Amino acid sequence: MSLTGSPDILTSTTEGVLVGTSGRDGTAGMSLASSTGVTTTVALRPISGYARTARWLQAAVGEPGILAVGGARGGAHGNVRWTVWRTPRTAGGFGTLTETPQTFETFGGLEAGDLVGTAYAGSDALIVGSWVGAHGLDVTTWHPQGSTWLRDPPSPVLKNTASILKSAAAVGALGDRFVVVGDLLDLDDGMTSHPVVWLRAADGGSWTEHRIAITGHAHAVGCSLQRCVVVGVTAGGAARAWQLQADGSVTSIGLPETVTSDSDISTPVVTSDSTTIALPTRSGSLLVQVSPGRTTVLRTPPGSPLAFAADGARLYLASRTTSGSIQLWRSLASP
Repeated sequence: MSLTGSPDILTSTTEGVLVGTSGRDGTAGMSLASSTGVTTTVALRPISGYARTARWLQAAVGEPGILAVGGARGGAHGNVRWTVWRTPRTAGGFGTLTETPQTFETFGGLEAGDLVGTAYAGSDALIVGSWVGAHGLDVTTWHPQGSTWLRDPPSPVLKNTASILKSAAAVGALGDRFVVVGDLLDLDDGMTSHPVVWLRAADGGSWTEHRIAITGHAHAVGCSLQRCVVVGVTAGGAARAWQLQADGSVTSIGLPETVTSDSDISTPVVTSDSTTIALPTRSGSLLVQVSPGRTTVLRTPPGSPLAFAADGARLYLASRTTSGSIQLWRSLASP
């Protein structure tokens, strides 16, 4: 594939796979790889200095178009300066992905934590991250008002308490609801960590919390129109996956007994009836596809998986080699 740089993120869309890249000179780039094998460049319009060298955190594609978040380190303390980008859909695909500059205090400052990601639920958009509260960094959300992003008031469900610390790892959308996955650290129960799912209607309302009954961590979430799949690990490092239905119920998905490496697990590819997960293990990486009555396990190309997506017919995998370079692989067909 012909790309403008090394891939940072992969996003599945109905038009193909969106590939966010960083050039050798640090310049941000974006391309769309269609299911026909044609790769086109998505035009970028950075406005601030930090936008030009942003490393992509996540891109979401919804009814309005593309919403992307990137960050570049700068300033006296080398903190991440976050940038937000949007483009509408056009008759030919997407328009120019343009930065919408925000004030420094929107996502930065002494009380700011990191951003986790962004999502569209229908036409509504959300950014998830963290912000200082009474008991450390609370899970925090932002919503757009025109081109300005506003931090939402602290949610009682997302806030830390004196005995429970909460952290977000990933965000997605299930129909008209936002899905945030992360961990609860129970200080009163031997410092144990439990995976958790938070749900909220796209048009507002309260968050609901759904704790997964194991000791471990949630790393990522991938969604189709009908369901989401959360992937993570047990306290011992064994890979686990859970299915989230529209009614908020969470059930386990059987995976081969696999101990993961220290790397995070990429967002799974989820369809109405199958789930495909790229698992980094201590003896190489595996591609696990689970569908009703069948589980397929394949070896991935060499390297540690960084990002994973599909265009409906083919899989795309970005992996880091032992030398540190990043390669993008595309399958000939779905396994």
